[in-house]
Amino acid sequence: MNTRSVGKVTYYWRNPPGRVPVQLLIAFYLVTSSVMADTLVVEAFTDSARFPIQNLDRIDSRHDVTVAVYDLAAPKHLEQILSAGLPMDPAVATIVAKQRLQDHKHALSQQLLTAYEPQTKATTYGLIQYPALVFNGQTVIVGVTDIQEGLNRYHHWLETRRW
Repeated sequence: MNTRSVGKVTYYWRNPPGRVPVQLLIAFYLVTSSVMADTLVVEAFTDSARFPIQNLDRIDSRHDVTVAVYDLAAPKHLEQILSAGLPMDPAVATIVAKQRLQDHKHALSQQLLTAYEPQTKATTYGLIQYPALVFNGQTVIVGVTDIQEGLNRYHHWLETRRW
């Protein structure tokens, strides 16, 4: 055991100063390896009717990727479902719509939260154009709907950024 005193403080260590224990090097390697092997999270923002996301099922197997698709048209789809079959008379339609909302309040609140989640996330990222792919919440590629193409562009960008 080595010691060194500085004022009233005494430092103790097993290895001489400047020498790194092998266990620490192994632990560092394991931690950095697991960080580098973390899953890449891709969030795809689109209007599913106009810009469908492509190649979700063809992601290159060498990439550990999780993809979440956010349909920015979801509120419009929910509105269409809620207004389906309403009478043409606005007064009667209002009564029927209020009754539907009251009867399905709990389920509807969940559907509304789910429908508006894409807009909330897009706003959080500051997205003003779509389709857009967001990688690990930090890097955005706009105008790409093909997941594999987006991954290729992202990895190419990472490689060129390192130098």
